[in-house]
Amino acid sequence: ILAALGNPENKTKFIHFAGSNGKGSTLNATREILINHGLTVGAFISPHLERANERVTINKQQISDDDFVYFANKVVHVVEQELGGQFPSFFEFVTLIMYQYFAKQKVDVALIETGIGGRLDSTNVLVPEVSVITTISLEHTDMLGNTFTQVASEKAGIIKEHKPVVVGVRNEEARAVNYEIAQ
Repeated sequence: ILAALGNPENKTKFIHFAGSNGKGSTLNATREILINHGLTVGAFISPHLERANERVTINKQQISDDDFVYFANKVVHVVEQELGGQFPSFFEFVTLIMYQYFAKQKVDVALIETGIGGRLDSTNVLVPEVSVITTISLEHTDMLGNTFTQVASEKAGIIKEHKPVVVGVRNEEARAVNYEIAQ
C-alpha cells in the first residue's frame, strides 16, 4: 500500500517510541521541547478518546476532517484497485493516513507511538532518526510473549541499524535484550 501511495514514510524524519508505559508522556514532553525550538512537529498517538483525528496532529492541531477523508480515500482506492478490497486493520489504516499527511505537510519531525509491541507494528516500516523505548512490563502477553525477555525483544524491534536508541528500561532482563539488539 505504501509503495502505491508513493512511499510517504520515506519523506519525513521520525522519532519512534515504544514501551509498555510512558511512551505517550515521553512523546508529549519531546513534542513540547521541539515545538518550543520552533519546529513543526507531527505526532501519531493511540488510542483516541473521541475522534480518530486525535491520533494525527501537527503542533497539537488535529488533522482536519477534509484531510482525513482525502487521505483515507487514497488508501481505499489502493486497497480496492490493488488488494481486491482486503482492508488493513483500523490502526494500520490510520497509520497510512498519518504517513501521507505528514509527508504532504512537510513536518520537520514526526513523533510516532507504536500500537502494540514494535517489531511487527505497522509503524515499524519507518526509519527513525532515533528510537525510544520507555519501559518494559508483562503486557499483551498473548501477542508479545510472557517473559520480560520476549516482550523486550518485541519492543526492541524498532531499533534500526546505525540509528541511536534511548532506553529507559529498568528491568535488567529487558535492558539486556535492548542492549544486545542495539549492539
